Amino acid sequence: MRQLHLTHPFLQGADVRALQTALHTNPYGDFYQFAIDGVFGPLTAGRCGAAKWHLGYAPGTTEPIAGQELMDILTARKALPPAYAKLREARLHPQPPKPHPQNTMAQRALAWALTKVGQHEEPPGSNHCFATVEWGHGDMQWCDVFVSLAYIHAGSTAFSKSAQKWQYVPAMLSAAQDGNKGLHVVKFADLLPGDIIVHGPGAYHTTLNARLTSIPQRLDYDVGGNEGNLGYVYHDLHDASLADAFIRVER
Repeated sequence: MRQLHLTHPFLQGADVRALQTALHTNPYGDFYQFAIDGVFGPLTAGRCGAAKWHLGYAPGTTEPIAGQELMDILTARKALPPAYAKLREARLHPQPPKPHPQNTMAQRALAWALTKVGQHEEPPGSNHCFATVEWGHGDMQWCDVFVSLAYIHAGSTAFSKSAQKWQYVPAMLSAAQDGNKGLHVVKFADLLPGDIIVHGPGAYHTTLNARLTSIPQRLDYDVGGNEGNLGYVYHDLHDASLADAFIRVER
């Protein structure tokens, strides 16, 4: 397989489709839950970096580049080297943090969200789930509804079920960019547990940050609702390289 990275022109075709398929279906995890379109753009490149982190590549070698070794590991033509397996195990099962009081609103929002991991739509693809039922305004895309409920349960006054605030992601992002309504934008490196990730491009999705794993590669674990597709609340590794913004809730 030719090496693929964003400085190469015309990165599309069968090699890229094979890579995207291998990132999606392999023995180690689903690193690509998007269309198999055969185009090696920023999204596919970023998922290569996330896959390498998950597979145990050493720090400094998790570039958003695909080559023969990555393909061989993903397709099981090559066993995961022992050094990779050791680092992978440490990354997937880190030492749990010492217990401490959930003394911030963001921490309380995250704690509530984590209790919902695994809950799902019924039937799948319907947007009908515990979050839309509690929200009370019918079945709708519910990622930002989920985030809003987390903060409502944490005691925030910036979110409201009765006013349907903020079920529309771009509106929440606009308020944060202006520093209004108790919301403001922060840098990825400054993210704290419970801060909001606005996925992009296009502010189409939101989740809560759980913990940072790699600042240079902009990788973190997050928790959120995968509405209308797989239709469940997930807690997994996320590539924030395409995120539109990161939001902190002040009240």
